[in-house]
This record gives sequence, C-alpha cells and structure tokens, in this order.
Amino acid sequence: MTASKTVHRLLFQAILEIRNQSYGTGDKAVYHLADLFHHVVLQLEAVAEGKTDITYDDVLTFIKERAREKGCEKWVDDRISELAIRSGEKSPVS
Repeated sequence: MTASKTVHRLLFQAILEIRNQSYGTGDKAVYHLADLFHHVVLQLEAVAEGKTDITYDDVLTFIKERAREKGCEKWVDDRISELAIRSGEKSPVS
C-alpha cells in the first residue's frame, strides 16, 4: 500500500471513529461534519491516485452540496471564508 493510500485510509478511519463517538454522545454538529467529510477522504484519494475524472473543484462542490443537505452549510461557508481571509484571497463561497 502506498503512503498516499495509507494516509487517506487512516484519515477515513479516524473520521469514522469521530462520527461514531459523536453519535454516542449526541453531538449532532460533530456527527454531521464527520459524516460529510469521511466521504470526501475517499474522493481525495481517487483524485490523488488519478483514478477519477473529478477535480478538487468537484470535491469542493460536493462538500458544499452535502453540507447544504446536512444542515451544516453555514459551518462550511464560514470556514471557507476564514481560509480566504487568512490567505488574502477572495472567498470561493457562492
């Protein structure tokens, strides 16, 4: 197994564990964020390995769409805006 695949799979498992723990404690916000991002890790793995036609822009679009579905759109938009401010760039939130 490559280092890239190992890192992606470890991150996937860690996020699943966070999701499971948050479900047990009733922390809905953390549960929904973990549920959103554990799917993203596998998409990033596919992009990194060149096994897909999707791009990072497509992954970001997926994140925004799923966040809207899960009710955590504001969290994602706020984090994207914060990242843009820190980097001195225009926010890609639309």
